[in-house]
Amino acid sequence: MSRISRNVSITFLISFLTFCIYNAVFAQDYIVGEGDVLKITVYDHDDLTTITRVSGEGSITFPLLGEVSVKGLTLPQISQKIASLLSDGYIVNPQVSIFIQEFRSKKAFIIGEVNKPGLYVLPGQTTLLSLLSEAGGLTKNA
Repeated sequence: MSRISRNVSITFLISFLTFCIYNAVFAQDYIVGEGDVLKITVYDHDDLTTITRVSGEGSITFPLLGEVSVKGLTLPQISQKIASLLSDGYIVNPQVSIFIQEFRSKKAFIIGEVNKPGLYVLPGQTTLLSLLSEAGGLTKNA
């Protein structure tokens, strides 16, 4: 394989993985799903700060509220839902922030000039370097 082809293959692989990871991490329309770990904070109410995992049924447990269904919702929608529930007799005008602390596992195909191309699981915050390592590293031709 020519040097130009190798460089194009590596550039394509890195661009594809960066695109996949970027979209998963930064999309405002990311729909929360089973296995995601959320950090929920309520401004000026540190006792309500919670780290919780989304259950298989699509719900979380939150102080004062108990079980809250978040299935099919985005982060802004969940924030609004919790704020609405808290304002119903608990807190006046609650300001709720939600961050994804750990993403549910995703899958990606690694192809091109790697020793073990194939389907790989991307748990949590997988880095490109760890993914390439799991794929056996780059071939001599890369």
